[in-house]
Amino acid sequence: MLDSLDAARFANDPPWLIGFSDATALHQIARKRGALSLHGPNLTGLGALDAGDFEALLWRLQDPFSPDVFDGLLPLGDVPSAPISGELVGGNLTVLFAEAAAGRLNWSNEAVLVLEDVTEASYRVDRMLTALAQNPALPPPRAILFGDFTDCSAGKFGVPVLDVLRERAAGWDVPAFTGLPVGHGARNRGFLHGARAELDPLAGRLTVKALS
Repeated sequence: MLDSLDAARFANDPPWLIGFSDATALHQIARKRGALSLHGPNLTGLGALDAGDFEALLWRLQDPFSPDVFDGLLPLGDVPSAPISGELVGGNLTVLFAEAAAGRLNWSNEAVLVLEDVTEASYRVDRMLTALAQNPALPPPRAILFGDFTDCSAGKFGVPVLDVLRERAAGWDVPAFTGLPVGHGARNRGFLHGARAELDPLAGRLTVKALS
């Protein structure tokens, strides 16, 4: 379906694109065309959404350009003292992996990368993260923010997925954090994909700003 889309529409008349998981591919198209989009719950998941995340979604739709703050990020390794800033990009790891294989994925060396996934064994998560890290078309991001990796089992090798995330982030040699409330779990708070990300590593705080 992606090949049949009129991608120029995102530049000429940007729609308010909202969704996550498979919609990760659409967020990449919107970003390439210079349009912000909302990585957040799909319409069918609104009924099960956390009450606070639902209120945050409504607020974001009504006031898309106000700064948004995410607290409670936890480091996976050494914590740099200096603030980190860049473009907030990413989404579902499996979809991003497929987009990279199709030659459609890119980000700049100013990316702050968000990753989440569901029902992937840890060895498959390891494979996908390794492939992205070794892709010559994808420069190392400034930081990685891991959302939920829901129902991602230790697999046949018995390695917890958190260990994989920690090891692969260290191999990428970039600061990494868990605890971003996005993904297929109980929390799925919306964030502006393609917006400005300002990360305070010591406080575990992410501020998202849309530069209107």
